Amino acid sequence: MPERRLTVLVITNNASLDPHHMALQVLDAALQGDPALRPPPPHVPAEGIAGTWLCAEAGLSLDIDADLLARMHGVPFTLIPGEDGRLVARRGAFPFHVAPPRDGVLEVEMDAGQVLRFRRAEAAPLPGLDGDWHCAELGARWRIEGEALHAHGPLRNAGPWRLTALSPRHLRVHMP
Repeated sequence: MPERRLTVLVITNNASLDPHHMALQVLDAALQGDPALRPPPPHVPAEGIAGTWLCAEAGLSLDIDADLLARMHGVPFTLIPGEDGRLVARRGAFPFHVAPPRDGVLEVEMDAGQVLRFRRAEAAPLPGLDGDWHCAELGARWRIEGEALHAHGPLRNAGPWRLTALSPRHLRVHMP
């Protein structure tokens, strides 16, 4: 903020720490009480938004907890109230706006104005997938036994990782 002669730099070697969010927290603290700043946007109620959401058409899931910490593709990010009554991702290069759910649908505007419609994921039984699964292109093999998945590849062996079903056709692998 050149007009305040203030610069905040946060460097991490772990993207899950979200350096952009950390820098904005420092900026908020440094500018707290500055009378020249606009008031914060109105509070967006979080009721009904917490949980796991699924966009079946895109094969995407979105988790949001009660503190508005969201997770997509395993990457956590904070949601904050936006000027237009939606929640926005507090990340530098991640366009993401979510409106409170309406009629069981959570509309998420992504990059380039693409709007995806998420519905609450409902627990489903795991389909019978026990056995070995191969991918010649990756040179990898996955072994599934009940809710456990083991990965074996040319560079690394890993697991067991827990499997859960978000729907009858969408699985989640819980990787550390």
